[in-house]
Amino acid sequence: MDGRVDLLPLQPFPLLSDGRIKQVDELLARVRHDKETVSGVQRLRRWELTSRPTAWPAPLLARVLRQVGASDASAALSGIAHLALGVRLIRAWGNEAQLEKVQGTPDALCAFALTEEAPGSDVSRIQTYAEPVPNGFVLNGTKHWVTNAMSATHFVVIARTATPRAADKPRLTAFLVPFQDGVEVTPVETDVLLGSGVARVTFRDIKLKKSDVLGTEAKGFRVVMGGLAEARLYIGAAVLGACIRAFNDTLQRVDSRRAFGRSMGKFPSVQYRIAGMESEILAMESLVHAVAGLAEPGAAVDPVERAIVRLGVSRGAARVLDAARELHGAAAFAGNMKAARHWADTRALTLLDGSDLALESYIVLEGTRSIRQRLGRLRAAPDMLSRVDAAASILVDKAKSRLHRGAELTVPGMKLDRLYQFATQLGLAVDQAVRKHGVELVEKQHIQSRLAGITVDLSIWSAMAARLQTELERSGEIGTRRMIDVASIWVNAACHRVRELFDQLDENDDRERDRVAARALADRSYPFDVF
Repeated sequence: MDGRVDLLPLQPFPLLSDGRIKQVDELLARVRHDKETVSGVQRLRRWELTSRPTAWPAPLLARVLRQVGASDASAALSGIAHLALGVRLIRAWGNEAQLEKVQGTPDALCAFALTEEAPGSDVSRIQTYAEPVPNGFVLNGTKHWVTNAMSATHFVVIARTATPRAADKPRLTAFLVPFQDGVEVTPVETDVLLGSGVARVTFRDIKLKKSDVLGTEAKGFRVVMGGLAEARLYIGAAVLGACIRAFNDTLQRVDSRRAFGRSMGKFPSVQYRIAGMESEILAMESLVHAVAGLAEPGAAVDPVERAIVRLGVSRGAARVLDAARELHGAAAFAGNMKAARHWADTRALTLLDGSDLALESYIVLEGTRSIRQRLGRLRAAPDMLSRVDAAASILVDKAKSRLHRGAELTVPGMKLDRLYQFATQLGLAVDQAVRKHGVELVEKQHIQSRLAGITVDLSIWSAMAARLQTELERSGEIGTRRMIDVASIWVNAACHRVRELFDQLDENDDRERDRVAARALADRSYPFDVF
C-alpha cells in the first residue's frame, strides 16, 4: 500500500509444471465426474482428501481445492477446515507427538473452534477458559459454527488462559483437543453448506496437559492468524472453482434457451454479461494462482496478501453469481435447484474466516502498520535530527515507487501506465490518511473500505499483467489474443471502480449516511410511508 508495483516476483507467472499436474490428474478427473449424492465430509473421504494433501505445496493444493469447490462447496469447506486450520496448522505450530496423534487416528478429521456466540470472531472477547492448574489446564466453554464438528476426531481450540473478566487481557492459547467424554456436539440448523458438519461444541472440564498446547502458551493469536492466512488462499481457490462451474452452467443455459426466434446467447445484453463473468473469473484465477505460487516452500507467508486474495475473490464471485442468477431467469429461484443451492453455498463459503467488512479493516490497518509506526516515531522524535531521519525513511519508499516505473512491462490491453499511476496515487492517499488521522485511522472504516477496495483491484491487475506477460512469451500475441481481450474487459471495469473510490476519499456523503443509519438503528424500523 506504499505506492509500489513490483511484478518481478511473478516473472515468470507461477504455472503448475507438467509433473505436478500429472500428480493430481487422476484425482481431478475423479472429483470432476463424481455423481454421488453424498456431500461434504463423506465425499472428502471418498476422494481420500483428508490424508493425501497434508504436505502438498500450496500451488498443488489450491488447484485441487479449486476443483473440489466446483463439485461440492461443503466438501471444500470441510477440506479447508481439516487441512489449513487443522493438520497443516499442527505441522506448523505443534510438535511431532501431536501430529502423530492426528495422523495415527483412523479417518482423522480436524475442526477449528474459534468463534463464540457473543463476540463472534472478536478474539479479544473470547470466554472459553483453559484454567491453569498444576501440570496443565482445565478447559470449559462453548464454541459456535464449528465446521466438521459432527465428525471431528480432533479440535483445534482457541481459549483464554487468563481469568474471563472483561478487563483482563485474554492471553489466548491454542490447544489440540481430541474428541472425548466432556466434549458435547450439537448440530446447528443451517440452509447452506449442509454437508460440512457445522455444530456447536461445548467443552466441560476437559483436562489438558501442557504438551497439548499448540505453539506457545498465551501466544495463540499467532496460531489463529497463521491458520486463517493459510485458509484464505484455499477459500479463494474453492470459490474460484465454484464460479467456473456457475459460468459453465450459465453458458449451457443461455445457449439452449431460445427467445424471439434465436438463442439467448445471441442477444447483446446477454453477451455483455457473459463477457463480464469470464473477465471476473480470469481476474480471480490470476490472483489466486499468483499468490499460491508465491507460497512455495521456504517463502514467507504474507497474511495481508492472503486477505487480499479472499476479499478479491469474494467481490468477484458476487458479480459472477449475480449475473448467473439473472441469466438463469426464474429457474434460479425455482425449488431446490442444484445450481441455486451451489451458488448459495459458494457465497456462504466466504464467511469461514469472517466478513468482508472485517477484512477491509485488516488489510488497511495491517498493511499500514509500518507506515503508522514510522510516522509515530517521526512525531515522537525528541530532536530535529531524529525527525529528519524518520521522515527520510518515508521519502525513500516514495522514491522506490517511482524507480519501478523504469521496469514497466508492455502488455497489450493492460493499461500498465494507468496501473502505475493508480499505485502511486494509492501510496499518496495512504500517506495522507495516516498523517491526517494517526491512531484514529482505526475508527475510520469508510476510508479503510475505499483503500482496501483500491488495493484489491490493483493487486488483481498486477497478477493479470504478470500472467499475460508470461503467456505472451510462451505463445506470442496471436496465441494470447483471447486472454488479452478478456483481461482488457476486466481492466476497463477496474479503472472505473478505482477512479470512483479515489474520488470518494475526498467527496462523499459519509456523515449523512452515519446520521441516517443511527436514526434507523434507534427506530428499528422503516420510518416512511406514502400516506
